[in-house]
Amino acid sequence: MSKTSLFSIAFLGLLFIGSINALRAQSPVNNWSYIEIDNDKSKWGDYAEPDWLRYFGLDMGDLNGDGQKDIVTGRWVYLNPGGDLSAQWTKVDLGHNVDGIFVMDVDGDDYADIIAQALPNVYWLEATNKKGTAWKATKIGEVPATSHTNSQGFEKGQIIAGGREEFVIAGGNNIYSFEIPKNPEKDKWKVTLIAANTSDEGIGLGDIDGDGDIDIAAGRRPEGGDEPLTVVWYENPGDGNSNWKSYEIGKTNHPADRLAIADLDGDAKADIIVTEERYPGLEPDANLFWYKQPMDRADEWKRIRIVTQYSMNNLDVKDMDHDGDMDIVTSEHKGPGLELQLWRNNGKGVFVKKVLDTGKESHLGAQVKDMDGDGDLDIVSIGWDQYQKVHLWRNDEISKETRNWKLYSTSKGDMAVPNSGNQQTASLVVDADKDGIMDFFIAERTAAPALTWYRHIDNGWERYVVEDGPLLIEAGSASYDIDGDGDQDIVFGGESGSNEVWWWENPYPNFNPKVPWNRYTIKKSGANKHHDQLFGDFDGDGEQELVFWNQGAAALILAEIPADPKNVDEWQLQTIYRYSNDSEMEPLVGINGYPGWQTVNEHEGLFKIDIDGDGIEDIVGGGRWFKYHDGKFMENIIDASYTFSRSVAGQFVEGGRPEVLLVVGDGKGPLNMYEWIKGTWQKTELLEELDNGHTIDVIDFNGDGKLDIFSAEMRFGEGNPDAKVRILLGDGKGHFKEMTVVKGYGVHEGRIVDLDGDGDYDILGKPYTWKAPLINIWINEGPKSATDD
Repeated sequence: MSKTSLFSIAFLGLLFIGSINALRAQSPVNNWSYIEIDNDKSKWGDYAEPDWLRYFGLDMGDLNGDGQKDIVTGRWVYLNPGGDLSAQWTKVDLGHNVDGIFVMDVDGDDYADIIAQALPNVYWLEATNKKGTAWKATKIGEVPATSHTNSQGFEKGQIIAGGREEFVIAGGNNIYSFEIPKNPEKDKWKVTLIAANTSDEGIGLGDIDGDGDIDIAAGRRPEGGDEPLTVVWYENPGDGNSNWKSYEIGKTNHPADRLAIADLDGDAKADIIVTEERYPGLEPDANLFWYKQPMDRADEWKRIRIVTQYSMNNLDVKDMDHDGDMDIVTSEHKGPGLELQLWRNNGKGVFVKKVLDTGKESHLGAQVKDMDGDGDLDIVSIGWDQYQKVHLWRNDEISKETRNWKLYSTSKGDMAVPNSGNQQTASLVVDADKDGIMDFFIAERTAAPALTWYRHIDNGWERYVVEDGPLLIEAGSASYDIDGDGDQDIVFGGESGSNEVWWWENPYPNFNPKVPWNRYTIKKSGANKHHDQLFGDFDGDGEQELVFWNQGAAALILAEIPADPKNVDEWQLQTIYRYSNDSEMEPLVGINGYPGWQTVNEHEGLFKIDIDGDGIEDIVGGGRWFKYHDGKFMENIIDASYTFSRSVAGQFVEGGRPEVLLVVGDGKGPLNMYEWIKGTWQKTELLEELDNGHTIDVIDFNGDGKLDIFSAEMRFGEGNPDAKVRILLGDGKGHFKEMTVVKGYGVHEGRIVDLDGDGDYDILGKPYTWKAPLINIWINEGPKSATDD
């Protein structure tokens, strides 16, 4: 068959992969969803020698004119079903044992084009129908075969100014460029040797010298050596000539595999990123690093290591989080974890790893492209050991649940500040005036007035004084109709300098902004500090009780509401649990993770829910749950190592007992979910680390019947600048997608309720000390459209 002859490739039929539901990614909180495109992809060796050889090609582009990006890999095309990508993908056999490596426009017509290799031959395949289901092929040139027969190094780009893109391919220890002629069916394609003695592995394209054309970075073998242990860049002469001038920039420890060119540190100079390959890859000693371009390119390029781990034969460099800098996507090709990793750049070339998935092997994959047209970059990958698989990870960072939030703040004069103090310890939301809209209370322990109420009015919130003098109020609060007159009264407790717990009588309907509420005592004896209070019917007698932690007494206390609560000195108190300072587990986050003022084995955080389904509300707190049985409360351990934690619970996994969430309130630690499985509480880490995650609540934010999580972090001074207010959207199976409401605001005892009466969730954010006195309110103004900024 001559070079220019065409041979028709019969359409061998369409293979439909059964309807595939989008599978969840491994991480419980992850804005990525895994979709298995294929699990029955063949290998090169199923059709030709050598029998061990796999396909190397992978690219994405629109092959049938529907506006959706399809996938080409090896001899297969996968046509995008659209939507959320989880429906049926149509698998098309190209009909010839070629390795498809590029989707690119060859002849400017309406039919899709693919460049493929079967070295030494290189082919152009063109669709014979607009559906992309039948193809013909033309041989366009030759390059020498590699040690793996086909090449593992190929890229496309505008190598020569003007005209259609060119592409480069490694073969026989050299790199060649291919130029598309004006008449690609009849004219000879120009093939030029542009770099000699190179690797057959990855090739990086980019403008290294800033002259406006595309240069090349590649690995080079030493004289007489087999392995590419030198990183070199080749200067594009700009005219299509051969033998580009080369410049050595550094050495690798192991063979250079994938390369990319990008400015990683924001200095407007292109840097070079390299992954190392290890064979057989039994040890985690492969490096991912980057070479920083110096001010003078002739000077030493500093090599900066990002990570040492198992062999990485995957690399892509793009701005994955829309923050203006270049991030790195890679995947381990070997090892027990097979982590798919996103390395997020802080703009200065410092990277933080986020594991997107595990257990799915990739080789020459982890390539990013917007596959669903939603504006963010998804990931497509193929494997070597798992060559049968075609992987896709859908990026859900741009969530359909995103909202417009409007900030109202005391810093903008939208409402009056609570007082002049700088330690806002507590908040409470309650419909105090019975108008159907939630109001809120703010407590402060260093200045008068110690307690203020913000009443919702038509144009905002009006400030009322509840406690006009100073009072040592601790974090935590509760509300209930204590005196039985039909309105909600409120409870707050004393801090480490007070042995008291108080309640205030709601004066409904006689409110005066300047007249304080009457205060009464619940406790005024014993030990100090009462962080957190909770009302509920915990003994099943049909009456509400109050429980609260008394940290100074190392105790959980239950208080019965008196018949005449305004005329008693102290409520009847019962210690239902006492913890010891002499015997405890090693703290989960390490004692250094907690603030210095926290005492040994100290507990806080309370939540009520019926854990065991007996119809009686149980108490959750301190890494435990407490059940009333035969006249006393029984301690049941969930995680005794997670002391000093905030607690909530709910049916996050459908069926069975409700799950329990624990998170560090003060300090740094994970957000954990505990699921009751076969008689034990099994832990799943939802978020690896929160910085003072004192705010947590359970809601159904999007009304889908699945419970979601509200969480916020604190700030102290200028620390924790990336503090998040976030909502974790649950799927009812214990997995969540993160929606960030706002970053950079310190929130302590934040609340999520309907603050404006429009039926959706708004957010009350107050700090503890950060920029206090301060109140921030984020009003939910509905879903954000694609045109919103």
